[in-house]
Amino acid sequence: MEKILIVYYSISHLNTYNLLKNNLKGDNYIFFNVIKDNQEMINFDDFSKIILASGIYFNKMGENLYNFIKINQKELLTKEVIFIFTSGIRINYYKLKIKKTLLEFGIESKTFGTKALDTYGPLKLFGGINKKRPNKDDIKKLEDFLLEVGFL
Repeated sequence: MEKILIVYYSISHLNTYNLLKNNLKGDNYIFFNVIKDNQEMINFDDFSKIILASGIYFNKMGENLYNFIKINQKELLTKEVIFIFTSGIRINYYKLKIKKTLLEFGIESKTFGTKALDTYGPLKLFGGINKKRPNKDDIKKLEDFLLEVGFL
């Protein structure tokens, strides 16, 4: 069975992590938290496919994930890579922005994004936006995307 590495940055409400965990079950999916896990433990030779995933924070992917990509650009260039993200707003804008960022590293990637709970700044005063997101429909859309790109 092909092993797939999932490198993620998900803080606050764990929107991105929970979305991934609902779809990617089994021993062939190896989760790697860029904040907590030791990067030196990754043997990139064990994986032909990599999922990069992050919430959107201050209009960009998580800084730790960005640094992971920068440090491991050489290894990522030899893999099939997709990017999954959650955001409170502007899904299509962030899809384009993430694709552009990855292309700056020479990485071509299919990208999936969905709305998620967002309580940044004044939004927290009334409980945030997208309070029940990601939801079952979002999970199904991600499943369809993963099937389409051959990661499920």
